[in-house]
Amino acid sequence: MSIRNRIFAAVYERQLVHIEKAGLAGHRARLLASAAGRVLEIGGGTGANLPYYGAEVAELTITEPEPPMMARLQRRTRDHVPQPAVLSAPAQDAACCSSSTCCPMTRASPPGSTA
Repeated sequence: MSIRNRIFAAVYERQLVHIEKAGLAGHRARLLASAAGRVLEIGGGTGANLPYYGAEVAELTITEPEPPMMARLQRRTRDHVPQPAVLSAPAQDAACCSSSTCCPMTRASPPGSTA
């Protein structure tokens, strides 16, 4: 775990305050308003999307590749309902996206699945 990654995780949310107020929070709310059932969030960061998941989400799984970000995510999920499963997912094992809020996935099924 590099010092750069630890510092980045420590200041990440403070750096986003103005961006959140300028519209990112509203974007998160609109994007996640219809989330329901079993949800997989890839690259959950520090858990900024958590407040926007509604009661229709029955099961939430969040992946995060960076240990410093994951530590903050785990602390933030302690009181969240439903209790999310937080998994470490190295970048090479996850879908690539520049921002988890810009890549909505309405449904993902395994190959050959009829679900």
